[in-house]
Amino acid sequence: DESITNEEYELLVLLRESVSPLFDEFHEDSVEFQILDKHINTDYRLVRFLRARNNKIDKTTKMVKEAMEWRLSYGVDNIIEENIIPEWLLDYSGCLQFKELVNDRSKDPFDWFLRDKDFGNLATIVRSGGLNQRKILKKLDNDVGLMFHYIFWTLEFVMKELDRLHEETNGKCPSYLTLVLDLKHFSHSNQLPLSKIVTLARKYLPIITTCYPELLQRCTIINAPVVFYSLWNVVSKLLPERVLQKIQIKGSKNNFAHINRLIDISEIPASYGGKLIIDGDEMCHYRIPGHGPFLEDKGASLLAR
Repeated sequence: DESITNEEYELLVLLRESVSPLFDEFHEDSVEFQILDKHINTDYRLVRFLRARNNKIDKTTKMVKEAMEWRLSYGVDNIIEENIIPEWLLDYSGCLQFKELVNDRSKDPFDWFLRDKDFGNLATIVRSGGLNQRKILKKLDNDVGLMFHYIFWTLEFVMKELDRLHEETNGKCPSYLTLVLDLKHFSHSNQLPLSKIVTLARKYLPIITTCYPELLQRCTIINAPVVFYSLWNVVSKLLPERVLQKIQIKGSKNNFAHINRLIDISEIPASYGGKLIIDGDEMCHYRIPGHGPFLEDKGASLLAR
């Protein structure tokens, strides 16, 4: 694997020895054993944990044990076998091309993803700023667990494709995601109350950062309004420093330059100054998630109870 150094290979041997007791209580033909084998005995998957803990074996061992225990108890490894996300949520938070991939597994997800122009890994742009999180949760009957169930499904879907590209290129393309988040139309009135966000972040961010380490190659947030920073100042304190170093936050100027630092001009929608136009649509709504707020009724019919 071209992405793993000799030092990391040596540490992976020590790490596997340290976490090997996890296998002891399961028969090698069991589903649990196969899940552990998938994540622990695949170099590029296990090295994510090592990097997330700065090559410290003791800390990494603890992290791997916590992650594997959660995976086994939650059953997340098989979650993407079913299309569990409701149609209205795919239409509102997603885009038509992603919805087609979910409903027709014969389609190749690589056709939906963009690419990081420097590293070749998968990338995407998400217009999340206008999404009304309050109304999304309300339509889910305020079931926070269900909302994060859909988030875990999405993470598993993305991770599967990151891993596939990594394997097909023998490690040349990192098994990481490059992300552009567009916060245009972001407002506090569309977000959950800050106290609610803090509570959810304290509960779920540790799960995500522990069980999905090192999935982020780099991230640029554009069109970040001043009001976003009050939320970011709280949430950022709950993120590992290694993750924070991969995130850049920008305002509303020079959007094309910020995106083009990550993604080639040929894959940037023309609305940002790039060359991508889909069926005459410079916004490329077919391919770029976060479509709901741009519908004629701003997604009101999709969010209606």
